[in-house]
Amino acid sequence: MAVTRHFEYKQKSNDPSRFRLKCKDSTCKWYISCYRAGKNDCTMVLYKFYDVHTCASLGKNTHTHAKAPWVAEEVYDYMVTHPESQPKDIKREIYKMYGEKISYWTAWSARKIVMERMNGSFEESFAQTPELVKQILKGNPGSIVRCYVDGNKQFEGFFVAYKSCLDGWSKGCRPVVGLDGCHLKGKYEGVCLSVIGLDGNNGLYPLAIYITRSETLDSWMHFLTLIEPNLKKRTKGSGRDILTFFSDRQTGLVKAVSTVFSGAYHRFCYRHMIANYKNNGFKGEHLVNLAWAGAKAFKVSEHEKMMEILKNENVKAKEYLEREPVQSWARCHFDKTSKCEYNNNNFSESFNKWILEVRHIPICRLVDRYSEMLSKQIYDRKVAGLELEEDDLVPRVKHIIQKLDKKYFKYDVQGVSLDILQVKHKKSNKKWTVEIKKHRCNCIEWQMSGGAWNTGGSCTGKSSPALEGHLVENGFTNIMHEKQVMGFKKAIKKVTNRSKLRLMDITEAFSYRHDGHPGPYRNPDPNKITKRGPHGEPPPQDCLHWCMPGPVDTWNEIVLEIIRREFEGTATFPI
Repeated sequence: MAVTRHFEYKQKSNDPSRFRLKCKDSTCKWYISCYRAGKNDCTMVLYKFYDVHTCASLGKNTHTHAKAPWVAEEVYDYMVTHPESQPKDIKREIYKMYGEKISYWTAWSARKIVMERMNGSFEESFAQTPELVKQILKGNPGSIVRCYVDGNKQFEGFFVAYKSCLDGWSKGCRPVVGLDGCHLKGKYEGVCLSVIGLDGNNGLYPLAIYITRSETLDSWMHFLTLIEPNLKKRTKGSGRDILTFFSDRQTGLVKAVSTVFSGAYHRFCYRHMIANYKNNGFKGEHLVNLAWAGAKAFKVSEHEKMMEILKNENVKAKEYLEREPVQSWARCHFDKTSKCEYNNNNFSESFNKWILEVRHIPICRLVDRYSEMLSKQIYDRKVAGLELEEDDLVPRVKHIIQKLDKKYFKYDVQGVSLDILQVKHKKSNKKWTVEIKKHRCNCIEWQMSGGAWNTGGSCTGKSSPALEGHLVENGFTNIMHEKQVMGFKKAIKKVTNRSKLRLMDITEAFSYRHDGHPGPYRNPDPNKITKRGPHGEPPPQDCLHWCMPGPVDTWNEIVLEIIRREFEGTATFPI
């Protein structure tokens, strides 16, 4: 009321049995008085209330009583619909509603109050992770769920891979896997590492996530070791058990993949390579275009031609690209059994964006929302799949064929035999031979991508097999789409994380800091003295505190014991 009517009040006196407020303006008659109904009663009885202001408005747009709890109540509905709002957004919303300016820290505190009300506290959520493991395994038998702590009783990581996801990928997806990590934005930060597959419609197919402290060689080794047995469960024969990984060459990831999956193919995101290429001085548009042309070429001869031109333009540019194994970025050297021509890791980055709305919330709520998003994704795909015929093409392949059909007039298509066609470009006179039954074209693109498209643009022409879906391999038909969805027949049950907190009596907050000094312009320690001394001397640097790894606060002994019982099998989990 005081904020909306633009006046301020003060307490007349501190009395345990009475509560009296009056307007700060000594000439104003506004006054309210209440008294306690009984000695030990919390009920207050209104005794006097003079609700008339004889003073003028404050004449300013800041208010003493616009504190965090009040701000939190006012912006709660706004935050429910805008969960990604930052303190600056809350400041703007309060000013729009009441014309009052609040400090950044008031807005920050209000946001914290609202987020805890919506999603629970981060400390309680970490305490509930052992119970979360039990709940997921109870609702999704066969899934892989692990929770880890280190020797200092700090949270180490949380791994979850639903059995339905792993089964669907193994039975119906191509052997391609994207690896990436993204930063979490909650109170204790951390990272979310992910393993992502591609379905037959080139849609995201999440397999597993690992929430941990930071992206390091050890964290990637741990993550990949956990999921390695399931990724190798593929149909034998025709090289389908050989995996192809995609990554941005993150810290330790290249070594981790080569160690855990020796013999697997590993492609690097060429978009990131080009960014580094330009940062190393090769910024000219001509040099960049040549580098892209060499990477995108499907034929070795075309690749070598582009690299030779690049060498003549700038020999160091060619040498820089070839510091990485050519089979990790040049399309002509990719494994053809994967049926995927990608030379980027965009689908993993799309996953990072997909989970953006849950990256700021506590861990248990994050995993809960992740499972809900998975369920919705698979349900939507199942509904879309019901509209397709059994041997029908998936929508994206249909779309590509429709685009290529528009280019048909540029080509002459001549049958050589019942299953071999010769395609000729009318303008350039280039020719390609298409072998229908063998799913091959000497443009190489068909073998690489596995779909019914290639450089010639109309290898299939208007022939009937293309319409019947016989020109694409099973990975792009609704048969394989059904296998991908079958893994989700047992719907992912909503995770319930209502753990019995009496078994996990957290009295101290979990936290950690990264090793090393804090950067001079990064988030400062709020408890650190930053003011200079009386003679201008700098504040003391607590180097031992910052440079020595270890917990700030620790889990208490009962949590460690519960986790030890649950995951080391020394005793049964108490009920």
